[in-house]
Amino acid sequence: MELLFIFIILLIFLTIMVVVGHVIWVVIAALIRWVFNLESDKDTPPTIYTPPPPDPKAQRLKDLAATEKQIISFYTDLVRVGRTSITIRVTVEAERWGVPPTRMGITGHGELVKVTEAEVILVAVNDQGRPIPIRPEGGGN
Repeated sequence: MELLFIFIILLIFLTIMVVVGHVIWVVIAALIRWVFNLESDKDTPPTIYTPPPPDPKAQRLKDLAATEKQIISFYTDLVRVGRTSITIRVTVEAERWGVPPTRMGITGHGELVKVTEAEVILVAVNDQGRPIPIRPEGGGN
């Protein structure tokens, strides 16, 4: 009889704790919604995310398998040395390994592909952002 009484008291105590805990969390959630103004307008329907149409350039990148092995090479050529700037041509090539030979007409067995090229102009500037001479005035080399 005594064990049944303890069990009933324990059950009542646990029930009260669950109810009080739930009330506390409801109050905390209401405070968070109030502080951060998270009240939603009940008249507006929920919005459904629609992804943007695929970009053809990004689609080409998706065609490359994650396991594809490539050797990337960067080549530079000095185009011009001016008084305050240097112009450099940068060429990027990829030697592709591991692509199945039948995919997109790529052999995939050491094929050398020109990825991109650019001319980069580097300008020497002072603390105020104004161009300054690369070499000291009247200097040698």
